[in-house]
Amino acid sequence: MGTDRDIAINEDGVRVLNTLREYLEWRQESFQILGAKMSTHQLKHRDKTFVFYKGMDDILLRKGMEYQKAARPKGMKQGLPKHCFWNVLKYLKLKTKGYIYVEGYVVIKQIPIPIHHAWLTTVKNPTVAYDPTLDYEPHEVEYLGIPFKTDYVIDINRRSGNKYASVLDAWWTNFELYSKSKEEIDELIDARGMKIVAAPVDNHTETCDDEVVSA
Repeated sequence: MGTDRDIAINEDGVRVLNTLREYLEWRQESFQILGAKMSTHQLKHRDKTFVFYKGMDDILLRKGMEYQKAARPKGMKQGLPKHCFWNVLKYLKLKTKGYIYVEGYVVIKQIPIPIHHAWLTTVKNPTVAYDPTLDYEPHEVEYLGIPFKTDYVIDINRRSGNKYASVLDAWWTNFELYSKSKEEIDELIDARGMKIVAAPVDNHTETCDDEVVSA
């Protein structure tokens, strides 16, 4: 049974989330040295003007929150592997009460690289990761992400013709997120999912209201 303070430790005894932050900082420095402040996709869209944040790594380093995995709430089923965005989007489109979309990186103890990922949190436990995709134990994974408002997430997906789903790497919008001011981006973030300290979670009793409501 995981606790609300389970953390993933690598073979060197270092918290994997610390390693992730160091990796992102190193990558940001490398891009700056190379004269590029953008991801691989963003390099294909050089006309993008960055207003405040310089891409996904930068915004996650400056705005990203830590999330701790817990058992899935009642009603949340295991989704398809490698379909994290679609697995999460399904619950948002059903307008299931209480869920908040979070996007960022997940770090798995056994895998030495960060994985671009999406998961859910709740208003009740806003720093807990409920993951319908990955099935690791809480002490094997850690999450760093930003919660976004449901309407914006669904709009980004709709504008791709319902083909793609990502806020931080939405190349089909020409990465519009990063052309916005800090204040405009703050308006798109769901602050209910950004509390510093989450209440202790009982992994065996946590539930979420699965009532489907009309749009």
